[in-house]
Amino acid sequence: MNKTINVSMIVIIAVIAIFGVTNSVSAYTIGQTGQEIVELQGMIIESGFDIPLITSGVAKMGYFGYQTQSALAAYDASQGSTKLGAVVGPDSYF
Repeated sequence: MNKTINVSMIVIIAVIAIFGVTNSVSAYTIGQTGQEIVELQGMIIESGFDIPLITSGVAKMGYFGYQTQSALAAYDASQGSTKLGAVVGPDSYF
């Protein structure tokens, strides 16, 4: 019985934490496109983090793919962020 209560509490806390974060920041997902992504990628590259397909000229800006996600995660890590995934918000300053 105790394990069931503990697991339930963990799930509830996780759900609250996830919705709390997503309500206060903009979350980008793989496959998302648009001007916001172009601006994000420009800021990432200007900050010194590479998005190889874009910087090599193979791809154009505007598609949030795995390389953009990786570059954003590297930027966040360099700033001491402990967030997982590609989330841009108050902890991500360019």
